[in-house]
Amino acid sequence: MIYIRGQQQDFDDWASNGATGWDWQSVLPYFKKSEDQQRGENEYHGIGGPQRVEDIEYDHPVEERLIQAGLNAGFENNPDFNGVSQKGIGRFQTTMKNGARWSTANAYLDPVRKRPNLDVYTNALAEKIIFEEKVATGVQVMQKSSRLMLGAAREVLLAAGAFQSPQLLQLSGIGPAGLLQELNIPIVHNNSAVGENLHDHIGTPMTWRLKKQQDSMNHELFMPRAIGQTLKYLFSKKGIMTLPAASVGLFADSSGGDGRPDLQLHCLPLSGDIETDRAETTLDKFPGLTIMPYQTRPRSRGHIRIKSNSVEDQPGIFMNYFSDPHDIKVLVAGMRIAQKIADTNPLSDLIDYRHNPAQNETSDEELEAFARRFGHTGYHPVGSCRMGSDLESVVDCDLKVKGVDSLRVVDASVMPKITSGNTNAATIMIAEKAADAMIL
Repeated sequence: MIYIRGQQQDFDDWASNGATGWDWQSVLPYFKKSEDQQRGENEYHGIGGPQRVEDIEYDHPVEERLIQAGLNAGFENNPDFNGVSQKGIGRFQTTMKNGARWSTANAYLDPVRKRPNLDVYTNALAEKIIFEEKVATGVQVMQKSSRLMLGAAREVLLAAGAFQSPQLLQLSGIGPAGLLQELNIPIVHNNSAVGENLHDHIGTPMTWRLKKQQDSMNHELFMPRAIGQTLKYLFSKKGIMTLPAASVGLFADSSGGDGRPDLQLHCLPLSGDIETDRAETTLDKFPGLTIMPYQTRPRSRGHIRIKSNSVEDQPGIFMNYFSDPHDIKVLVAGMRIAQKIADTNPLSDLIDYRHNPAQNETSDEELEAFARRFGHTGYHPVGSCRMGSDLESVVDCDLKVKGVDSLRVVDASVMPKITSGNTNAATIMIAEKAADAMIL
């Protein structure tokens, strides 16, 4: 639900590396077109679009201390991470409406559900794309026990995400020839780049124990207070239940200078048990605070490869986090920035001690070991059907799959490089721009 577009330089980098027409000035109109900004229209924001963007309604007292500590630590105030600059500390905006998540289904699908030219199939599994020679003519779908062949009059649009779009391309005969031959899949087009260039944001959760219960939201989410918060949300759409994953954010340069930010820190007066697999749902019993730094422009690259010719067999997903040593170096720098904020008034007055990593784990080696053990996906996988002008890219700059006709990929997998921050807004922009390309 956090609304972050990424830095203007992200898109200029796309264009300079072969994604012609995807520079900042070219994509800004599509960001504005998609947006219904609560604060109103200006040079950077639009109103009247399908995607509602709002300020966070709930204002916890510790949030102001977090922001003030960041300012006192030398970071600038930023009231709009999607405006002139991303740099600095401030409050996130969210894709919410009336206190609830405003998803792309709410924004784009609900208003057109009754259109006569729209059919929605549920409990249906897309198995592969159907080709006549090198022309995509439809999709093979399994729905319950029935196999359906859905024909396309003009084009097939693949929007299954950074894991399953390359999976479906490979299952359909578009991918590395050696892999397809090994799995007895007829080759439609040999492209070794399908499934490559996979990357994601990775962060590490740091938590502190606070001195007083009222300074954390933890106690509000245990019984019996949780009942009160739930009822408050149900009847008024207000309170803690309206919060996204983080309320306060900081974008900073890991070098400690005034350069382009390569870190995003999520800050929230709440903490969970990171030792378990249920860290996001198991709250600490004590009053806690979390600051979680993410490396926003990772250099590490992974890949996705199918293991069989059946869509029901999950593909092999190899993220290869920290395979490039630069990434762990940046993340450790982010951990030190988080500690700097925690050590700065007026936040430091509230803190009892650092819980994770342990208070005595202070060396780069100890922080790196912690980050490697508890590194956490940002749930932002991208890049596995990379867009570009070079021969190795999977789709061209109109998102058409190279080597075949009448097939496009329209999702985060086409990003040549991940954006500097949450990827939802940029993926919506990609779809808006693709829609215009199809009309033209």
